[in-house]
Amino acid sequence: MIDTSTRLTEIQPVDDASSDDAAFVFDRFWLYRYPRPVRVIYDQGAEFKK
Repeated sequence: MIDTSTRLTEIQPVDDASSDDAAFVFDRFWLYRYPRPVRVIYDQGAEFKK
């Protein structure tokens, strides 16, 4: 995860590259520590369309 305004980068391991795991990690490790973003940009990778 990258905050494009500050360039803060967070890396978290996931069990598999599913949309459920990505949402869990985003909620647990980003939203619990930082304010909610105004906008979320994602690359729509094929691994998240499960």
